[in-house]
Amino acid sequence: MATGDETNASWHRRARGLTPAGVHSNARLVGAERVFACGEGPWLFDVEGNRYVDYMLGRGPAVLGHTPVAINEAVARAVTQGLTLGQATPLEVEAAEAALSVIPWADRLRFTSSGTEAVQAAFRLARASTGRSLIVQFEGSYHGWIDGVSLVPGDDPRSAQPATRGQAPDSGAQVVLVPWNDPTAIDDVFARWSDQIAAVITEPVNIFGGAHAAPGFLSHLRDVTTRHGAVLIFDEVVTGFRLQPGSAASLLGVTPDLATFAKGLGSGWPVSAVAGSAALFDGVATDRVRLSGTYNGNAAAMAAVIATVAATADGELHRAMNIWGDRLREGLKAAAASQGVAFNPEGYPTAFWSVFTGLKEPESVERAEQLNALLWDERVITYHHTWLPSAAHDEEALSFTIEAFARALARL
Repeated sequence: MATGDETNASWHRRARGLTPAGVHSNARLVGAERVFACGEGPWLFDVEGNRYVDYMLGRGPAVLGHTPVAINEAVARAVTQGLTLGQATPLEVEAAEAALSVIPWADRLRFTSSGTEAVQAAFRLARASTGRSLIVQFEGSYHGWIDGVSLVPGDDPRSAQPATRGQAPDSGAQVVLVPWNDPTAIDDVFARWSDQIAAVITEPVNIFGGAHAAPGFLSHLRDVTTRHGAVLIFDEVVTGFRLQPGSAASLLGVTPDLATFAKGLGSGWPVSAVAGSAALFDGVATDRVRLSGTYNGNAAAMAAVIATVAATADGELHRAMNIWGDRLREGLKAAAASQGVAFNPEGYPTAFWSVFTGLKEPESVERAEQLNALLWDERVITYHHTWLPSAAHDEEALSFTIEAFARALARL
């Protein structure tokens, strides 16, 4: 056992004296008392040397696992020529070509540095092209932490409220907030405000919320936005490069006008993008629509994008991930059944969530959150009730996980 400054407790204590709760993102509040020194493949190691199998993957980016050699070597080569040159570079061209090769429905893209920035860029493009201001969003979806997207329902679709203290009271003034998977609600807001609605934004699969789009819902959004001249935006920050190489839109059978990407786009390096039809980007080239960012297209990010696409574009890694993910889901179900528990991992092999069948949804979610805490104790890391396997998860990780899951479930 480590001592002194090598313990989780001592490092966490030092961190709390420097930054709130000892972490630099509120998404890290759960598990903040554990301080991780490094990651390798499917494993994380805390400062005391304890090993954990990781299904959080940095909240999604590490699709290839932690410290993938091909990505890191590409980044290391690229940064020797300078990280941010402040003008166009060959790496930017090659990265855009690579990314668009696996987003076949899009003509153009602009690289940014975070998912939140990409979403804001999509909103600006939509508003510029339509001359309208309102954005339709869905309750329970996450599109970033800033004012204008971090909202909770009010008394009606036009009275969305700030989700946290410190936001402007009128943060929801340009938002129409409606329930997800409710086509009637969509029809109603377009009947009332169609001449003011610039765009509808949705996650095509609410992975962290644990919900599929209802049959026909995404197609309904496509039809309604087309009919009323609004822009359909897919937030693929989570689904992109995880459900399949590049955009998940073709897998889901609906093509948006714009989509945002991050996380898996650079295998963990900070990079994001907004992609879509050429017409929506027309004003950007002449600076009539301004999309800027000092670190957009930096060498590390571009090299990571190129290497990620090279590693995944043929689909072989994702096919292997799907097979492994299905084996994990079946193993978890069998371990639960042996204890008389009806447990069903819903979703996709590369992104699924814990569901206790036979319970109402709130009760299932509560139990899944309790299971999440117990899994951390067993050194299996999931994100609330979401599991994200990577291409690096192997036989050792599989057996480790199922055995730990059985112990956690018995405690639950």
